[in-house]
Amino acid sequence: MKRRNTFFGCLSLLSLLLSAIGANAQIFNGSTINTAGNALIPSTGTGACTVAPQTTGGTIFDCTVAGLAPTAKLLGVTLNLTHTSDADLDIYLFSPGGTQRLELSTDNGGTGDNFTNTRFCDIASLTIVGQVAPFNGVFRPEGSLTSSTCGTNITPNIQTLAAFTAGVNGTYQLVIKDDLGSNTGTMISWSLLFADPTCSVSGLTLPALTINGTNPAVCGATSVSLTAPALACQNPIQVFVDNVLLTTVTPGQSYTVPFLATGPHAIRYQIGDCDVTTQTVTVVDAVPPTITCPQSVTINLDPGLCSSIYAFDIGCTDNCPFSFSGTVNHPIDFNNGQAGVMFDAINLSGSLLELTQFTPSFDAGTFPVQVYYTTTATTWQGNQNNPAAWTLAGQVTVTSTGPNPGTVVPGFGITIPAGQGKGIYITSAAGTQMNYTNGNRQFEDGNLRVSANPGAGVPYPFGAAFISRAYNGGVTYKAVGANTGIQQLAGLPSGSEFPIGTTTQIFKCTDLAGNMSTCSFNVTVLDYPNPIASLVCNDLVQVSLDEGCSAVIGADQVLEGGPYSCYDNYIVELDKTLPYGNGPWVPAVLGP
Repeated sequence: MKRRNTFFGCLSLLSLLLSAIGANAQIFNGSTINTAGNALIPSTGTGACTVAPQTTGGTIFDCTVAGLAPTAKLLGVTLNLTHTSDADLDIYLFSPGGTQRLELSTDNGGTGDNFTNTRFCDIASLTIVGQVAPFNGVFRPEGSLTSSTCGTNITPNIQTLAAFTAGVNGTYQLVIKDDLGSNTGTMISWSLLFADPTCSVSGLTLPALTINGTNPAVCGATSVSLTAPALACQNPIQVFVDNVLLTTVTPGQSYTVPFLATGPHAIRYQIGDCDVTTQTVTVVDAVPPTITCPQSVTINLDPGLCSSIYAFDIGCTDNCPFSFSGTVNHPIDFNNGQAGVMFDAINLSGSLLELTQFTPSFDAGTFPVQVYYTTTATTWQGNQNNPAAWTLAGQVTVTSTGPNPGTVVPGFGITIPAGQGKGIYITSAAGTQMNYTNGNRQFEDGNLRVSANPGAGVPYPFGAAFISRAYNGGVTYKAVGANTGIQQLAGLPSGSEFPIGTTTQIFKCTDLAGNMSTCSFNVTVLDYPNPIASLVCNDLVQVSLDEGCSAVIGADQVLEGGPYSCYDNYIVELDKTLPYGNGPWVPAVLGP
C-alpha cells in the first residue's frame, strides 16, 4: 500500500515538473517512509554495524519507476535527509531486483550534519569524496567497487549512474547503512531523474570550436554566432558562457554571444542540474599588429665627412596586450598542515603563461622546498601517488617567518600552454611545514585559475594523499611569447653612424598570438656633392702619439682648403728615407 502511494506521488510530481524540465525528462519521487514503516535513519536505534537494521540489510527507501522508454537513462539522484553525523552513513542505490548496485557516498562529511538538496550526477566536476556537509551542490557519486561489510555485505558492481541499464522500470531502492552508534536522522525527500538520450544533452560530445577574432578594436571576437545541440524534442536549453547564464534556446537554435575575449571559453548547455554538456570555444587573436616605420630619408654629407648619425622611431600597436602578468591568491586561512599540497594551475588565457613565483604558507623555519609539475597530465588528480608522472622543476632552501604572509618560492620556469592545465606539487622535504585549508576552493583572475577543487595534502615525497586539502598562498604568472614586440631584421640601430650608400632598414612586430607585421625604409647617405680635385697640403702637422706611442696620420690632418669629399677615400703615405720626396712611400704610421 505504501508503495502504491509512492508511485502516485512520483507521477504527481512528474506532471508538475514536465513543463519546466522538458517533455521527455522524468522525475520520480522516492518514498520518505522506509520499508520498516517510518522515516528514521536508521529505522531503529542509533546505528552501529552489530545491530538492526544493519544486520538485516540496512534502512531501505523505495521508489517505483514506471513508463520509462527503453532508451531512458538515469541521470541524477537528489537527496534530502537529516543526520547528526554524516560520516556514519554508507548510501547505495540498487536497481530493481538489486542486480546493479552503485555506491553514492560512504563515510563522507566528517562530523557534519545532513544531506541538503544534494544532487548526484555523473557530469559533476566534484566527487562527493572529501566534501563538506551538508553537501548542498552537485557531486559525482563515490562510485568505488569496494565491498562494505556492516551487518551484511554490500558489493557495488557499477561506478556511475549511466551504468544502470536503460529503460528499466520497477522499484529502485536507496539503501543506507549507519556504521556507528549514537546518531540518528530522518528522510525528508529523494528522487530519481531519467531522460531519453534523444532529448537530453547529457552524454553529448560537442566538437571544440576555434573562432578567429578579427575586430581590430578589441582583443577577442564580437557577435559570435553559435548553435545549440539539436535534439529530438524541444526541451528548453539554458546556455551558460563561462558559468554565466546568457540565454535560453530551443534545440538546434542559433544564438549570438556579444563578446568573447581571446582565449578558451566554456559554453555549457543545461536542461537540468544533471542534464548538462559543455563545449569549448577558443577565440584566437587573428589581428596582426600595426607597425609604422619612418619615410625613407636621404642625407647629404658635409665636406670631409664619411658617415652621418641618424636616429628614428619605430611604432607598433595591437588590439591585444604584448604582455601581461598577475597573481592569483588563495587567502591564507589554514587549519592544518602537511609536507606538501597538490593543486591545479589552469591557463585561461590565449597565450603561453609562465609561473614565475609561488607564495605558499609555511611554518617558521629554514628548510628545503621542492616544486613539481605533471609532465604530461593536465591535473594532479589520479597522479598523486605516481612519482613517474611528475617532473621536478627545482629546489630551493627557504626561510619562513611564519604562516602569514606566504614565503616566496621560485616558479622555476614552469610554463602552461593556452587553454591547458598542470598539476602543481609544492612540498617541504623536512616534515609537515606547509599549511592548508580543509575543503575545496579555487580562485582565478581571467587568465589563470588556481584550483584546489579538490586539492590534496601529501606527505613527502609522494605519500598517501589526503583529498580536499586546499592550497594557501599565491601563484604569480606572466605571459610569454616567441620574440614578441619589435625586432630589427636588417640595417643599423637608431642613433648609429650610417655610411655612404643606401642602408635598408627592416623591422617586424609580433604579438602574443604570433601574428606578425613588417615595415622597411632606406637611409641613403650621399658624399659631399661638389668636392675639389686638387690637393693642398698643410705645411705644419703636429701629431700626438697615443698610449702605445704610435699614431696614424689621416687625410683630415694633412689636407687644407677644400672642400674635399670623405677623407676616408684618401690614402696618406710617408717618405721616411732621405732624400725625402722620392720614396719609398710607406703607411702613415708614426712612432716615438
